[in-house]
Amino acid sequence: MTKNRIFKKVSFAIIVFALVVGCVVLYQTKTYNNSVLEIYASQQDQYIKLVLDQINLKKDTSGSGQEMIRDILGSIDGSEKEYWTLSKEDSLLFVKDVTDSDSYRGLSTASYYVSESGRSFLNSLEKNKVKHRFISQSGKKYIASGVFFEVNGDEYKICLLTNEKYIINNNEFMQAQIIILIGVVLLVLMLLVVSMIMAGNIDKKQSQIDKLNEQIQNKNLSIEKIESELSMLSEYDVKNTVFKEKIIDRF
Repeated sequence: MTKNRIFKKVSFAIIVFALVVGCVVLYQTKTYNNSVLEIYASQQDQYIKLVLDQINLKKDTSGSGQEMIRDILGSIDGSEKEYWTLSKEDSLLFVKDVTDSDSYRGLSTASYYVSESGRSFLNSLEKNKVKHRFISQSGKKYIASGVFFEVNGDEYKICLLTNEKYIINNNEFMQAQIIILIGVVLLVLMLLVVSMIMAGNIDKKQSQIDKLNEQIQNKNLSIEKIESELSMLSEYDVKNTVFKEKIIDRF
């Protein structure tokens, strides 16, 4: 019943430890990813501020504020990970992505910001104060930065949306994460194997010790039995007995 008792205990403890380490690594990876996204969001806010500064510089020299804003946004290089939106009140004026699509022009903001988080972010924008939030759009997660501003008495909202997966799935970023995860997995596996080998050796040695203890115990019992028999023989041995004189005739 005691065979491999150390091995089983150590194996169970190492497996539990590996699970705890795995959970901690996953949690830390998620925290690290969130930190990277937050840093990127702050940089994206600065990008929005630069665009807002350009708009403020040109709004007094340009006749049509809407065309001026569209020209500024149109001069920005599009990419498959970024989407610019320009809205006036509740109407979309401009949607810019890698294809410079204007398919949403003239529609309501709700037709583009279909998620509750997207609409909530758009409605929370404050005048001349850039802010960001993590939102969902059509099953995808985005970092959304935006600002509410006025040009020639008209109120506009400009937003920049970046798909999170293009940041998290960056080759160098993923490579660093994979190297860290592989290193942790190898260390845990090494600890598991070494601990199980050591536990197996301990069980083997303990089994040998138990056998030796059993042999010693059996030998001690044999010695006690022999000593008991010798004691009995010694007590009833005639050579060790003194008899009274009246017994001599009987002998």
